[in-house]
Amino acid sequence: MNRLSLLLPTLLCACTASLHDGTFPTGSQTLIANADHDALYSVDTDGGRVVRYEPSTGALSSVDVGLEPTRIARAGDRLFVSLRGSRSVAVLDDQGGTLSAVATFEVGAEPVGIVAREDGKRLYVALSAQNEIVEVDATTFAIERTWSVSGTPAWVALHPSGETLYVGSAMGGGIHSISLAEGGKVTELELPPVFGAGEDGTQRFTRRVTGDLYVSPDGQSVAVPAMYIDNSNPVGEPGEVETVSEGYGSAGLGVSRFNPAVVIVPTGDDGNPVPGDAATVLVAGFAELDDDDDGATAAVRSYLSSVTYSPDGSLIYASMEASQTVVVLSSTPIYPDTSAESDFREFDTGGGASISADAAGFASSPFVLIGTDAGPRGVAFLSDDEAYVDSFLDHTVGSLRAKNTRSLLSDQLASGFVSAQTFRGPAATEIAERSLDADVEAGRRLFFSATSTQMAADGAGVSCSTCHYQGSNDGLTWTFEDGVRQTPTLRGAVSVTAPFTWTDQVGTVSDEAQITSSGRMGGSGMSYAEAAQVAAYIESNRAVDLPMKGATTPEVLRGKAIFERADVACATCHSGERLTDNEHYTMFGLDAVNTPTLVGVAASGPYLHDGSASSLEAVLQMSRSGEMGDTSMLSDDEMADLEAYLHSL
Repeated sequence: MNRLSLLLPTLLCACTASLHDGTFPTGSQTLIANADHDALYSVDTDGGRVVRYEPSTGALSSVDVGLEPTRIARAGDRLFVSLRGSRSVAVLDDQGGTLSAVATFEVGAEPVGIVAREDGKRLYVALSAQNEIVEVDATTFAIERTWSVSGTPAWVALHPSGETLYVGSAMGGGIHSISLAEGGKVTELELPPVFGAGEDGTQRFTRRVTGDLYVSPDGQSVAVPAMYIDNSNPVGEPGEVETVSEGYGSAGLGVSRFNPAVVIVPTGDDGNPVPGDAATVLVAGFAELDDDDDGATAAVRSYLSSVTYSPDGSLIYASMEASQTVVVLSSTPIYPDTSAESDFREFDTGGGASISADAAGFASSPFVLIGTDAGPRGVAFLSDDEAYVDSFLDHTVGSLRAKNTRSLLSDQLASGFVSAQTFRGPAATEIAERSLDADVEAGRRLFFSATSTQMAADGAGVSCSTCHYQGSNDGLTWTFEDGVRQTPTLRGAVSVTAPFTWTDQVGTVSDEAQITSSGRMGGSGMSYAEAAQVAAYIESNRAVDLPMKGATTPEVLRGKAIFERADVACATCHSGERLTDNEHYTMFGLDAVNTPTLVGVAASGPYLHDGSASSLEAVLQMSRSGEMGDTSMLSDDEMADLEAYLHSL
């Protein structure tokens, strides 16, 4: 093993911009603690409720809040819940252990992340479908300021000073910081680059943010859950994939096609990030995922859905929702000495070359892998020694044995950081009844599983949900043997848009799920009934709620008229309720391209089969060639009207 040197001396310095209460959530979360440190609040998205749970007594209570509660924030005893399904935030009070709904106020399309100042004066909400962040007065509920942030902003974190807000977007590969005390200046920050093994050995991994961010209680760093992806080396065709790495999956726990990581970005007392000093910690290992006496373990390396600092700031808890695991790592990363000869975590990515994690640019950390119930999505603390996880697929909250975790991390450091420690968390408490149709529930479990060998090869590190964030898309293009293809969205009534994939005439969603799972992800294969369940879950995903959806402004109405003009010919192929004729055509050098639906098209970029059009404006400009409709005769104003209509679909 390499000689190891510390990248950062410590993150636990004395500073003025620290939390008063180390358990107060600095980032958007699905699970948070109350002010008295004796109860937890969890969002029950399926049931439209917020649940209050007291671990010491087992007491449970809940209150209905509205459509799709998604994240929860706290200011004193008042709670704020983003309602993704109704463009709103619900306000709750907790008086004497009893939850009550106080108010609901509108914020914008598809709110996800929400975070409050510790003093309770302001809230910040990410409007994912609107590409905006709003600042809200927590007393009057009035929107004070609004910022444009690209890439489907879904997750937010607030510096303890209240001067800097951090935003993670589902697409784009970076975060944004908003200087709240400096006129609200927005700065885009790329995640640190990491290099994979291409033909020349220097291929850069594509970067994605994958979940809720968090700021350390002392304000000295912000942690970002990320995935470093090789989407450039070709993915084999179904039926021709002989090794895992030739498909969507990986084949081991070193550098591979999918590389989950926690990016730790140092910040100053004012919260200004220092991205040049950031460390990218690769997270992969084996964990116990069941309660069997034989101690069976499974490889875990799927995307991270959230990160949370311990109250003392020394540890980071990262939930890996598709792998039934919480990863606990030191918040002080370790940077290997790359001058020493080593094969430390070296692996073949499938691109014909191999590269070690050290040489690629990944930092390291001692870490513990804790097996959990299915779908761990958020972690909250009642104290340094009391950590809990919210597992949304099993509708449970369970202890993470924080004291035991600290002991295991200490053992790792004492032994020279030989291997990751692992244990199974204790039995969790079911906090909400299951409210989905049984087939939808079963299909969702398969869709979100990177550990079921039916869905993907052992250790592949990929699930359907890896590329289809919340049933949508990842904004990436993937290289196949016959060309580059972009990830399609699965939002809305997908089944009525058959045939499926870009060019192959796949007849049903079930067939496509089978082809992708067993043909490219390396799974052993689902039964017909299981594939139908996955299709049922996909079909249950509602269409995206665009901010202009259904608008009838003069621009939209003029654009609709242009869309339906015979000489422009958009409506020739994009017709009917789902705006597709379900036929296929030759265009832009590709034969038999299926006509995609235009419902929700404004949220499904990039566009065309190869992702070559980054925006709807670019699509319309390409249509001037006459290969896909014909916009060559339209003026700039008419083009703008046509684009406005597309945003309303």
